[in-house]
This record gives sequence, structure tokens and C-alpha cells, in this order.
Amino acid sequence: VGYDMLGWALVDAGRPAEAIAPLERAVELGGGRWLALSNLGRAYAGVGRRDDANAVIARLEREWGRTGYGNFAIAAVHVALGARRSSQMLT
Repeated sequence: VGYDMLGWALVDAGRPAEAIAPLERAVELGGGRWLALSNLGRAYAGVGRRDDANAVIARLEREWGRTGYGNFAIAAVHVALGARRSSQMLT
């Protein structure tokens, strides 16, 4: 959880490049918790790694997509990628 919180704080502070390593570690140690995955997707989006961010979205959809938390996590990555309307999130 500590790696996730550190990464989350770095993403929110506008330092996504620094957030990637702790968030990748959080995903590895936490078995892919929805929050760590979402924050990692946001970090990838923040540094222009769109393919990696989209891969995170796909994983979230597979593993968490039918839960309220999963929907929040998926939307957060879409927003970080610049989606502004729900129709953009579906493409």
C-alpha cells in the first residue's frame, strides 16, 4: 500500500515519471489491486505511454470492470488519457 500511496501522490503532484517505479512495484506486490492499477495507468498516460495506459485499462476491464471501484479506476485512466466524453471512453 505504501508504494501505491507514494505513486498516487507523485501522479497528483504532476510528477508521473517518478510515480511509475513505485506503482509498478505496488501492482506487483498487491496482485493488481484496482487502485494501484488505476494510478499506474494515470502515470503512464502522464508521460505519454498511451499503449501502456490502454493495457492497464484492458486489465482493469477484465479483472475489475463489473465493480463500482473498477468503473472508477477505468474512468480515471481514460480521463488521464484526455477523454472528455463517455463516447471517447468506449473507443
